[in-house]
Amino acid sequence: MNLVQKKPTDVPQGNINISGGSKDYMQLGVDVSGWASDDGSQRYRLVAMVNHKDGALDGTKNERFYIAPSYTIDFNESASLTLLTSFTKDTGVPQNGFFPVDGTYSALPDGGHIDPSTNYGEPDTDRLDQTQVSAGYLFKYDIDDVWTYKQNFNFAYKELYLRSTAAYNNDWQDSDPNTIARSTLINDGDSHSYTFDNNVTADFSTKLTDNKFMVGVDYQHHNNDWMGNRLGTPTGIIDSRHPTYDNGVPADLSASMYQNDITKEQIGTYAQFQTILAQRWVANLGARYDWLKVENTGQYEDKIDDGQFSFNTGLMYLADNGLSPYVSYSSSYYASASLDFTTNKLYLPIESKQTEVGLKYAPIWLDGYFNIAWFDIKQDNATTSVTDANGVLGTSQTDQKSQGIELEGSVYATENLKLTASYTYTNLEERDPNGGYRQASLVPDNLATGWVQYDFTSIGLPDLRMGTGVRYLGSSVNSTTGDKVSDTTLWDAMASYQFTKQVQLQVNANNLLDKEYVASCSSIVCYYGEDRRITANLNYSW
Repeated sequence: MNLVQKKPTDVPQGNINISGGSKDYMQLGVDVSGWASDDGSQRYRLVAMVNHKDGALDGTKNERFYIAPSYTIDFNESASLTLLTSFTKDTGVPQNGFFPVDGTYSALPDGGHIDPSTNYGEPDTDRLDQTQVSAGYLFKYDIDDVWTYKQNFNFAYKELYLRSTAAYNNDWQDSDPNTIARSTLINDGDSHSYTFDNNVTADFSTKLTDNKFMVGVDYQHHNNDWMGNRLGTPTGIIDSRHPTYDNGVPADLSASMYQNDITKEQIGTYAQFQTILAQRWVANLGARYDWLKVENTGQYEDKIDDGQFSFNTGLMYLADNGLSPYVSYSSSYYASASLDFTTNKLYLPIESKQTEVGLKYAPIWLDGYFNIAWFDIKQDNATTSVTDANGVLGTSQTDQKSQGIELEGSVYATENLKLTASYTYTNLEERDPNGGYRQASLVPDNLATGWVQYDFTSIGLPDLRMGTGVRYLGSSVNSTTGDKVSDTTLWDAMASYQFTKQVQLQVNANNLLDKEYVASCSSIVCYYGEDRRITANLNYSW
């Protein structure tokens, strides 16, 4: 995920939005950017949001407050500095969407199934309280017409208080298939990190080429200091279809907690070169080397001291008829400051390699585009779901490989009618305990979407747009049991109306028919898909 904070704009602008919808969803947001000086050399932006929503499970909810001020100073035509800060506060009752295989994928002995909104937690004592703060800057200096220097820095701090009770498999502590064993997860602590990046970029051209070259070095420091109880402490059983609360979770679970203090330090050097030759060939080549050190000085002491080279390259041809074939290869190297609770060891760095061959087509005779791509991905030490000796779900690491095809197209069939469709086939396999490979859990083999959108200009309503479409989720497997989870098709819709240039109302509906379905299963648990969600968003912009 690439998270980018909004920055001050050159032109003053603003937006206020009010949203509401199902599950008591309410949100108010403000986004204002303006000049702080008469000539616009100093600019500000303030983004703020507050919302409330109930969770998919009974008795769960979340409230969020977010504010992010930023400020830009143009010292002259060559140098600028942007200051960025943000504050986020989340509070509520957390939800765990873990359900046993019995009662979801398969029926209980009496033929019954578990309601998707059933909560196996403790709504009165489960709690999520999380505070996140970040602050940093972006500095840019144009050395001359070719070279540009950039320096970026960010500090982030998070404080977490979590009490989360969940249930997993049937028939663990007694012979009654209608009871489920529960455990309570505790995580109390904080983390802080800072990143520092320096690079210089050259933009230059010759008679035949347009070029961009970048070289830089970055530094990352992350510390995660918390008290926890691994994958959770067993806290009794609960009825799978008629749960009652306040019936067995001890008020004090401190005896099962332990302390961990994990620090990650990483220094990376990188270079990237891109060129466009004769307006036909687009080529890039990049390389990076990382020095990595991860250390846990808490209860389960462990240390990783490693280094890795990674690179990427690609080539594309731009034809006159709109066809653009391409090929690319990339590798990556990543390590987290986290603990594998099944081994009590640090997670090993994840190493990935990806090859992609594709064709993009944007015909000059049609308002639209078509893309097709074949990909092959291999990951060493990828994360996967496992269960511990008590039947509690967790994650560990294994090797994975994935191959597939992606198709995408979007076209205006008429001036008012837009058609969009996509299809992905994925064969994701992971190494099994016997050393071979098996299909991995959770990932459908086929995904497809189709969407139709129409604006009503032809009948005198140019400000009205409506759209509808379907999402097809193909079958998946539970790699542990070999069970096959059935496919499903969902219906979505939207409508929007532009009252004025400043005021717009949009309504979205996902899973319009409120279809109940099991989305996937892994090991001893299954996950229900999201039920119907309807939201309305009123925007006022200036």
